Formats: sequence, structure tokens, C-alpha cells
Amino acid sequence: MWKPKLKKDRPKKPKPSQRKKKRYICFKVDYESVPIKRKDLITLIWNSLLETIGELGMSKSELKLISFDEDRQEGLLKCNHHMVDYIRFSLSLISKIDTNRITINVLGIGGTIRSARERFLGKDKIPIPPNP
Repeated sequence: MWKPKLKKDRPKKPKPSQRKKKRYICFKVDYESVPIKRKDLITLIWNSLLETIGELGMSKSELKLISFDEDRQEGLLKCNHHMVDYIRFSLSLISKIDTNRITINVLGIGGTIRSARERFLGKDKIPIPPNP
């Protein structure tokens, strides 16, 4: 016989003090000749992080590209708050893609998406994608 799920059967939501803290890194890509595409940027960042902090560091960083505007070459990364310095370091090591020279400049770091966008990218520059 079918039995409805009770509140006891659901896993509890973690308290705010038990949640993992996140930081949002705003960045801008400066390029020499050809603008960079989102897919290429993801591979560049991924490979740079893999070389500098390894697989264990990558899993601890919980890195995710939230948004990237290919016209303005500005983006937003989400990561664990303990790994911010490592990610900034590995972003500074990226110097070229194929034969094109690029640099990734960190504009700033915020605690929420809203604050990071307002302070470093302007309010309406990069739209926040809806949650899947």
C-alpha cells in the first residue's frame, strides 16, 4: 500500500553555520587579437587549476563558471571560500590560448552574486542564468 512521505523521511536542510561558504570572483579577459569563447575559457581555467593545485585542490575548490559575456569578455566564477587565493593565482598564470596572448584580470571578490555584480561588473551587465 502506498504511503505518503512524512516530514521525518526527508533529509533536513543544513543550518547556515553548517553550509559551505562560497565566494564569487569577477574577472575580465584582455585579449590581443581574437576574443575568447566560453568553451575555450572553461578549458583554460580548468587546465591551469589542474596544473597548479592538482585534482584534490580542484575538487576542494568546487569551481563553477556562473556567467560569461563574450561581447564584454567579463565573467563570474563561483568557488569555495578557502580556495580563493589559489584560484586567483592560477588565473594570473594564464597567458595565451593557441597563439593569441590573453590575460585574466580579477576585478574583485564578493560574498553573493548580487554584491559581486553590483560592485565590480555593474548592475545589468551580466545576466544571472535561472537555476536548473
